Amino acid sequence: MKILFLTNLRLDKPGGLLKASLERISRHQQYNDCYVINNNYCDSGSIRCLKRILGRQPADCYEEEYFAGSLKIRNINFQKTPKFFAKNLLRMDHSILEDLIDTYIKKYRGLIAGMDIIHAHFGFPSGYIAYRLSREFKIPYFITFHGSDINYISAKNLPLLLEAMEQAENCFFVSRQLCRTARELAYSGSNAAITYNGVDLDLFQIPEAGKDRKEGKVVGFVGSLIKTKGADFLPEIFAKISDLSRAKVDFVIVGDGELRTALEHECERRKLAVRFTGYVASEDLADLMGSFDVLLVPSRNEGLGLVILEAYAMGIPVAGANVGGIPEAIGFPDNLVDPGADFEAKMAQKAVELMEQAEAPEVYRRYVEENFDWDRTIETELSKYLVAGAGNGGGGGGGRPGY
Repeated sequence: MKILFLTNLRLDKPGGLLKASLERISRHQQYNDCYVINNNYCDSGSIRCLKRILGRQPADCYEEEYFAGSLKIRNINFQKTPKFFAKNLLRMDHSILEDLIDTYIKKYRGLIAGMDIIHAHFGFPSGYIAYRLSREFKIPYFITFHGSDINYISAKNLPLLLEAMEQAENCFFVSRQLCRTARELAYSGSNAAITYNGVDLDLFQIPEAGKDRKEGKVVGFVGSLIKTKGADFLPEIFAKISDLSRAKVDFVIVGDGELRTALEHECERRKLAVRFTGYVASEDLADLMGSFDVLLVPSRNEGLGLVILEAYAMGIPVAGANVGGIPEAIGFPDNLVDPGADFEAKMAQKAVELMEQAEAPEVYRRYVEENFDWDRTIETELSKYLVAGAGNGGGGGGGRPGY
């Protein structure tokens, strides 16, 4: 079976969405011929010059072909020109979207026409583009939703997204809560399926007892340094942990983002022992996390929280905010902290409790092994593909009209 995956991934910014999407697609390579087209908005030459004058970071174009291991990714660099920004100012957003869809069709008509399935990762614009390509080429399509594509969909794009969702063969959600949120936006749910992310259990393993351990405790955070991830809470949480803990505590922040400079200054002002690592590749992340005694996930919203599963696979306890799909990932209600008043103090208290008395490492790893299995997720998707492939030409699931 030939499957075309549509993505809009920031290939230069490692994170949960990039990791989960590429892992899912790579695992399908064992069973199918997989092709990937990645949409990237980048700045034209004139816009790049203007941004440099204004002291802003231009959005780079990607190489036309990019390899993630053996997975070949074809990049569509849709350039933001002065005309693009003029349309934006005139609120002609859907005209911009039509231009992007036309680019897909003109550049990759031959490739798309030979596909059996189209599968979009991320709701908008990838999911809507999949819908339009499905209509153009009479190919069944699927959409996987990862979190922010539902939690932060704009009002102007919601009607287009809902149209694409209802006509898809299936909409896959990385957590039950994400699906519930979609239904609150008027999605019917008639073609919904839950397909959790999994973990590379060979890479993320429980460290050998005492290996590379230093005196004291280590509290870690892994994620983009943005408000959605609750990164702005970290200095206050760290300060309160230092006050509460009987042991010396060091802190590690893994990731990068718009809040990094402000966080560095605030942690320095508070005289906190915080190490900022920047982005870390997956193969190095396990070694780094091996020093953690507890992981903090103070997000304001989250599709699931892949880093929670990675920590659990290593036997590391997690204190997380009781929002989005985090409760499903954490699985232990006592480890959740409700958002609201005194959130930072409560998160700090929970972290100290887990440092001093957590479950055995094997308990956390077993929870991941039993509930977040990649093979189960891929089998679910494959079975849905087969149903759609058998029905191609005679009607589809989820309300999609017959072809």
